[in-house]
Amino acid sequence: MIDRMTNKPVKVLTYGIAGPYMTLPVSQLDDVKKLLGQRGLPYSVDRYTISLNGREEVVVVNLGSGVNPGEVQQLLDTVP
Repeated sequence: MIDRMTNKPVKVLTYGIAGPYMTLPVSQLDDVKKLLGQRGLPYSVDRYTISLNGREEVVVVNLGSGVNPGEVQQLLDTVP
């Protein structure tokens, strides 16, 4: 899945003690929720969004603690 703001692939991140998560434009949130839901993968969406320099808002999607980040990344990589 390509991030519509950066034109780069959406990446599953695992920095420090943070569980797996990804940041993406709000306009792609429904697509990601559908993708994760179809696979039964647990996730939560941060309540707040961030917009910098007038650009589209970005949201953080946190993946469940038992989710394999590599599996989610492979799933995201199959979506154009």
